[in-house]
Amino acid sequence: MDYSVYIFSRRENIIFWGLMVTGSIFLSLLFYGTLLFAFVPMIFHKRVRAFAAEELMKRRNARFLEEFKDLLFILSTSVGAGRGIGEGLVESMPSMRDIHGEDSLMYRELLIMKDRLQVGKEDEIQVLMDLGAKTGFEDVLDFVTVCRICRSTGGNLVLALNKAASVIIEKMTIENEINGIISRKEKEGFMIFAMPIAVILFLDLMAGDYVDPLYSTIHGRLIMTGVIAADIGLYGMIRKIIRVRI
Repeated sequence: MDYSVYIFSRRENIIFWGLMVTGSIFLSLLFYGTLLFAFVPMIFHKRVRAFAAEELMKRRNARFLEEFKDLLFILSTSVGAGRGIGEGLVESMPSMRDIHGEDSLMYRELLIMKDRLQVGKEDEIQVLMDLGAKTGFEDVLDFVTVCRICRSTGGNLVLALNKAASVIIEKMTIENEINGIISRKEKEGFMIFAMPIAVILFLDLMAGDYVDPLYSTIHGRLIMTGVIAADIGLYGMIRKIIRVRI
């Protein structure tokens, strides 16, 4: 798996196109009162797909780092009991499976590492370095760097591993708190984005005669088009404001 990109599964593709078609029909009926303009949102399906892939990739990466944090706890305990890093990785598999299940990202990576360590007889540090290069996550790379330096210099691996795990876990905890705040602001931004749609839908259902000129005249349709453009632009601006790089 390439963690820098997100590839839709077959099920996700079906859901995406189902939602895309349904949303296009809904917006065309809501803002223009006809199906004639349902094709317009479909023109921008690549941008919508890229937005969805970005959100799904962000969730997947957060899930991986959460699982990696649990691995650090287990591995730190195992190494402290006198096991090597390679042995600790293999012995951590049952615990990771019990906590996150066999379909978890980290458990699948551990399966690959187990085969490389036991069947391929590869070096444990090289296996960890490949994991860091594969994921590209700073926390994984930092952990691998500590293990490599301790192995090459003969440092106290147990002490260094415990300290590194403690620092990385503390950093992840702070990042999770920040991401929680950002997530709440994103939900507030989505509510602002959805408000004009809710207002128009309410007026259309409760006072159809009042908004009829918006559907039956050219000026009305231009106003509706302006509402859509302004709403999308506002949501994009909100996302840029709340986006914080940690």
